[in-house]
Amino acid sequence: MIIKKFTGNTMREAMNNVKEALGSDAIILKSEKVASGGIFDFSETKYIYEVTAAVDKTPVPAFEKKKFDDMLEKNKSTATQDLEKNKKYFNKETPNDNDYIKEIENKFKILDLKSDLEKIENKLDKMSDHIKYNEMPNLPDSLVPYYIKLKESGVDEKINKEIMMHIYMKLKGSDFDDLTLVKDSVISEIYKKLDVAPLEDRSEFAGPQKIALVGPTGVGKTTTLAKMAFNKKIFGNKKVAMITADTYRIAAVEQLKTYSRITNIPLEVVYKPEQMRSALLKFDSYDYILIDTAGRSQKNVEQMAELKRIVVEGSITDLCLVLSLNTKDKDLDDIIKRFSSVGFNRIIFTKLDETSGFGSALNIFEKTKIPVSFYTFGQNVPDDIECATKEELTKLLLNPELMNNKLR
Repeated sequence: MIIKKFTGNTMREAMNNVKEALGSDAIILKSEKVASGGIFDFSETKYIYEVTAAVDKTPVPAFEKKKFDDMLEKNKSTATQDLEKNKKYFNKETPNDNDYIKEIENKFKILDLKSDLEKIENKLDKMSDHIKYNEMPNLPDSLVPYYIKLKESGVDEKINKEIMMHIYMKLKGSDFDDLTLVKDSVISEIYKKLDVAPLEDRSEFAGPQKIALVGPTGVGKTTTLAKMAFNKKIFGNKKVAMITADTYRIAAVEQLKTYSRITNIPLEVVYKPEQMRSALLKFDSYDYILIDTAGRSQKNVEQMAELKRIVVEGSITDLCLVLSLNTKDKDLDDIIKRFSSVGFNRIIFTKLDETSGFGSALNIFEKTKIPVSFYTFGQNVPDDIECATKEELTKLLLNPELMNNKLR
C-alpha cells in the first residue's frame, strides 16, 4: 500500500492532487487545515489544506485507468462483459497493459463488486459535500447534513455558521457520534433564534382589540384577513368585525363583502383615514376588529404617510406586517426597513406554498426580533392558515418538503 500526503491552497486543489497522483481508487485517510489558531476558525486567514491518502497498488498509467473508469461508469451492472468486449480498447502489444486487464478480471472474480461500488459512492458523496461546502472543511461529519440543509433552505451564511459554531463549542469528542444528541442540539439552536407569539386575548380591557394588516402589494393581505376572521380556531366564538381601507382595489372590497354576506361577519368600508374612528365606534361592542389596508409601496413616501395616519386614527392594538416568503431577501430587507416607521409589532408570513426554502423566516427574526403570529400556505379560506409555532417552523427549515403534506 502506498500512503502519501498532498497539499493545496484549497481543499479542492488538494483533492485534485490526490486524484492526479493516485487515481480515483485512492482512499482519503485524513484531511485538515495546516495552520495555527484551532480547527474551528471563521476568520479570513488563508490556510494550506493537507490530505493524507492511500492506494493499495501501484498506480496504473492515467491514460489506461481513465479508459477503464469511463467504461465502468457507463454500465456498472455489466462491467465484466463490457471489459471483455472492449479489450481492444487497450494496447495489446504492451505486456503491462495485458497484465492490467488480467488484474482487473481477477478483481471482479474475488470481490463483491456491488458492495465495493456502494462504499466508494458513499465516500465520494461525503467528499463532494466537504468540497462543495468547503467554507467549513473541519465541521464534524454528523453536523454537515444540517449545515447543508440550512444553507440550501436559504439561511444566511453568517447565521448558519453561528448555529454550527455554538453546537461545536457545546458538544465534545464522542458527542458528535450520538446522532440524536446532534439533532436535538441543532433544533435547540434554531429555537433560540425563532420568536413566535399568538394574538393576545385582551378581553379584560375595555373596548375591542384592533388588529391591522399592512404590507406591500401582492402579499395576500385581504385573503389573509378573511382567513383570520372566518377561522374558528383563531377567535373561537368571539365577536369579530371587519374594516377595509383598501379602496384602491375594487376587487378587494368586493371580496370582503362576499365573505361578509356568507358568514354574517359585518364589514365597514373606510375611504379616508379620518373616517376610521367613526367606523370603529360602530363595532365598539365587538371583541376583535380586523382592519385591511391597501398595499403600499415601501418606496412611496406619500403612501407610507397615509398608512401612518390610518394607524394613528385607528389606535391599532396589533399591527401585523404581512410578508411573502417567495420574496427575495434583498427586497424583504427593504420592506422591513421602510415599514419599520409604521411601528409593526407582529409578522405574518404568506405564500409558504410558493417557495422551496424557509430560511428567509430565520433571517427576518434575526434582523427584526419581532415575533410571527401566523403563516398561510394557499388560497383556501379559511383553512390555509395556522398559528405559528417554533416546532413547525423548525421542521420546515430542516425539511421544506413537509409543506407538501399541508397542500394535500
